[in-house]
Amino acid sequence: GSTDNALFLVNHWVNDGLGLPSQANAAIVNARDVLQPRAEECRDRWAHPTNFLAVDFYEQGDLFAVVDALNGLPGA
Repeated sequence: GSTDNALFLVNHWVNDGLGLPSQANAAIVNARDVLQPRAEECRDRWAHPTNFLAVDFYEQGDLFAVVDALNGLPGA
Protein backbone atom coordinates (compact mmCIF):
# COMPACT_ATOMS: atom_id res chain seq x y z
CA GLY A 1 0.00 0.00 0.00
CA SER A 2 0.88 3.66 -0.02
CA THR A 3 2.16 5.63 2.97
CA ASP A 4 -0.50 8.21 2.05
CA ASN A 5 -3.32 5.86 3.11
CA ALA A 6 -5.04 6.79 6.36
CA LEU A 7 -5.47 3.17 7.47
CA PHE A 8 -2.83 0.45 7.65
CA LEU A 9 -3.76 -3.25 7.39
CA VAL A 10 -1.25 -5.98 8.23
CA ASN A 11 -2.16 -9.41 6.85
CA HIS A 12 -0.49 -12.18 8.86
CA TRP A 13 -1.02 -15.84 8.09
CA VAL A 14 0.72 -18.91 6.75
CA ASN A 15 -1.03 -21.10 4.23
CA ASP A 16 -0.51 -24.80 3.67
CA GLY A 17 1.04 -26.34 0.55
CA LEU A 18 -2.24 -25.88 -1.32
CA GLY A 19 -2.45 -22.17 -0.48
CA LEU A 20 -5.27 -22.69 2.03
CA PRO A 21 -5.40 -21.33 5.58
CA SER A 22 -3.60 -23.67 7.95
CA GLN A 23 -5.31 -24.19 11.28
CA ALA A 24 -2.43 -26.45 12.30
CA ASN A 25 0.00 -23.52 12.01
CA ALA A 26 -2.28 -20.87 13.54
CA ALA A 27 -1.16 -21.27 17.17
CA ILE A 28 2.47 -20.92 16.05
CA VAL A 29 2.11 -17.94 13.71
CA ASN A 30 -0.37 -16.17 16.03
CA ALA A 31 1.94 -16.53 19.04
CA ARG A 32 2.97 -13.23 20.59
CA ASP A 33 6.69 -13.76 19.95
CA VAL A 34 5.98 -14.12 16.22
CA LEU A 35 3.01 -11.80 15.66
CA GLN A 36 3.99 -8.77 17.73
CA PRO A 37 7.49 -8.29 16.26
CA ARG A 38 6.05 -8.56 12.74
CA ALA A 39 3.36 -5.95 13.44
CA GLU A 40 5.94 -3.66 15.05
CA GLU A 41 8.34 -4.11 12.12
CA CYS A 42 5.58 -3.19 9.67
CA ARG A 43 4.63 -0.17 11.81
CA ASP A 44 8.24 1.01 11.98
CA ARG A 45 8.96 0.37 8.29
CA TRP A 46 5.89 2.32 7.15
CA ALA A 47 6.01 4.89 9.99
CA HIS A 48 2.31 4.30 10.55
CA PRO A 49 0.50 2.53 13.38
CA THR A 50 -1.20 -0.74 12.56
CA ASN A 51 -4.94 -0.07 12.38
CA PHE A 52 -6.00 -3.59 11.44
CA LEU A 53 -4.20 -6.86 12.12
CA ALA A 54 -5.68 -9.71 10.09
CA VAL A 55 -4.99 -13.33 11.05
CA ASP A 56 -6.55 -16.71 10.35
CA PHE A 57 -8.04 -18.58 13.31
CA TYR A 58 -7.97 -15.59 15.67
CA GLU A 59 -8.96 -17.73 18.63
CA GLN A 60 -5.62 -19.55 18.50
CA GLY A 61 -2.52 -17.77 19.73
CA ASP A 62 -2.13 -14.35 21.31
CA LEU A 63 -3.87 -11.95 18.94
CA PHE A 64 -5.74 -9.99 21.61
CA ALA A 65 -2.65 -9.57 23.81
CA VAL A 66 -0.70 -8.30 20.79
CA VAL A 67 -3.46 -5.86 19.85
CA ASP A 68 -3.55 -4.58 23.45
CA ALA A 69 0.23 -4.11 23.41
CA LEU A 70 0.15 -2.30 20.05
CA ASN A 71 -2.51 0.00 21.50
CA GLY A 72 -0.40 0.70 24.57
CA LEU A 73 -2.87 -0.75 27.03
CA PRO A 74 -1.53 -1.38 30.55
CA GLY A 75 -0.60 -4.93 31.41
CA ALA A 76 -0.27 -5.86 27.76
